Amino acid sequence: MNAANLALLDILRCELNATNQQFAHILALREWDRKEAAARIVEVDDIDFANAMRIIDHLVKSGVSISLAGAEFNPGTDYAAILRAEQAMEARLVAALDRSDAIESSAGHLVDTASRPRAAYARWLADNIAKTGATRNDKRAETKALEGLVGWLITMIEQSMIHAFVEWHGDNRPAADAAWATSGAAMMQLTRLVRLFARLPSVPCGGACPVANICHQAGETPNADRELALCCALQADDAAQRCDQPAITKYCSSIADYYRQLSAWKPPATHPAASSNPPVFHSFAATLAKFVS
Repeated sequence: MNAANLALLDILRCELNATNQQFAHILALREWDRKEAAARIVEVDDIDFANAMRIIDHLVKSGVSISLAGAEFNPGTDYAAILRAEQAMEARLVAALDRSDAIESSAGHLVDTASRPRAAYARWLADNIAKTGATRNDKRAETKALEGLVGWLITMIEQSMIHAFVEWHGDNRPAADAAWATSGAAMMQLTRLVRLFARLPSVPCGGACPVANICHQAGETPNADRELALCCALQADDAAQRCDQPAITKYCSSIADYYRQLSAWKPPATHPAASSNPPVFHSFAATLAKFVS
């Protein structure tokens, strides 16, 4: 793989790490009624999420085989820790952008977009960290009990989202919709877990996220996602057994049930998340129109 594509994959890895973390932080801050901080992170997340989607689209459309290291997902577990986690993530993303000299002009706008919010956001973070003071970022027992499940959910979000692009550009639109539904279901499961943890109060973390098995040929992605679904089911069962919070335990059991269904699902049967996913995850074409076009 040439240096330009390697540099763009480096930025993509950092953009996905950032959006996953921003997503969790926004949800937790809203639950804790820190709406101003949540709104500021939303401003950055809106840029980073759309840009990550555009990078994936550019790479797949260009015939580049996407290969990514495992995600990093270690959000802060209280307000002060969230600010410092965001600051640390920003430093890693800026470093990736500084290594982007090899990226060709056809993808230069993607680098420019990723760079746009960084300086102002860094100032906002530094100002608020100075006001907030020290942080412990303690991990509760419940967090450790769910690290495996959360890490696999992050991988499922990313793998199936990229697979939606693979199927779309392979002209298999139903498979693209299915992959997007799979990614969306994992996003909604993580949403629910973050909200449950926020009541403790805490935020779930991902431990070591497994490396995604990204397929590059249309038609091959469903099997990879079904295999990952089975792993998610096992992790959810384990989390349900290890966690002593009844609401979280119950939800982990329902996640396990869903992934057992997904691991056995094959089209043209209705996708297991069709009735529970919000409309934004029903049509990949609509998603592309909103974020990529």
